[in-house]
Amino acid sequence: MKQGQEIPPLLNCIAYLAIAILVTIFLFYISEYYWLRLYTAQGTSWLINFFGFESEASGVESSGYVGISGTGFSFQLIKICSGIEAIALVSGLILATPTTWKRKSIGVLFITFGIFLANILRIITTIVLYTQGYGMYIAHEVVSAIFTIIFIIVFILMIQAWIVPNFIDSLINTLTGIVRAVKGKKAS
Repeated sequence: MKQGQEIPPLLNCIAYLAIAILVTIFLFYISEYYWLRLYTAQGTSWLINFFGFESEASGVESSGYVGISGTGFSFQLIKICSGIEAIALVSGLILATPTTWKRKSIGVLFITFGIFLANILRIITTIVLYTQGYGMYIAHEVVSAIFTIIFIIVFILMIQAWIVPNFIDSLINTLTGIVRAVKGKKAS
């Protein structure tokens, strides 16, 4: 905690968490994100084709199906494959952070496009590993977890450094405020 910063009162901490949680849930459940899944498949296919591999993205809006296929692989992209979980969570935290609406808007746009591009790289890595003989558990589950952790940390640090300078501090202060309030209640 930076010198001179105060831990917010419990009510402010609860409001911060409520905003973050409600925005996250709303953004995640508002849609099946057909368009985001389709753009992700198309971007992945375009980039794979750019590097000399053949692939094709396809989508059927009426059924919600989105897929990408090529020599030796065929994958369906479901809602989770769009990166919307990470986009929703970090957007919720950004919108809960006390800062200007301009900074919040830039932060949400940054995280949306950043995760979109990072997600394409994650899917390409999954496809390449799978076509090279790695099993789906390694190619998809392990790689996805590693990519998600690395990219979220990198994006949070970038947001803190360049867009919302009190982003991490607000989260830490909120959690500290809640812990202190809970400990204070138990001591009584």
